[in-house]
Amino acid sequence: MTVRAMEAGEGGLDGIGKMLTPKGPAAPAAGEFSFDIVSPELGLGPGLCAGSLACAHRKARLEKMERHLRTPELLSAVQGDAIICVAPPQEASDGAFAGVRALVVRQGQSILLEAGAWHWIPFPLNAEGARFMVLFRNGTGDEDLEIRELRDARDIEWKGATP
Repeated sequence: MTVRAMEAGEGGLDGIGKMLTPKGPAAPAAGEFSFDIVSPELGLGPGLCAGSLACAHRKARLEKMERHLRTPELLSAVQGDAIICVAPPQEASDGAFAGVRALVVRQGQSILLEAGAWHWIPFPLNAEGARFMVLFRNGTGDEDLEIRELRDARDIEWKGATP
């Protein structure tokens, strides 16, 4: 007896589960990033959703940071390696952030940011861009998003060069 394999996204999960892999190119055609909800409700707890974050290759210069005070955020590198800038939860004083770090997140790795942690759109390490699966509370982008300009923009360095 054999079981014939089929693509999960072509009906293989019907009645069993959900396909969460985003469709489309790894990075947006123009601009810094694009974000789309892949599944508005995961059923893993009240109000948890999944999104697809596609990041274009661009100059690695940190000028802004964002945070979500009421929800943690999981970022999982689905395609490509990237640098994600983060900072501990804090009240930014006039655009000044303490403890800013630039982390290399490789394809296949995931990070979980605690509620209130500052972060910004990943900077891909290759010209093809990068894609991340994002999990957080439903409505986070509309109801729990604070963006701040940095008082002093920072260039990001990786192995002695700017990505």
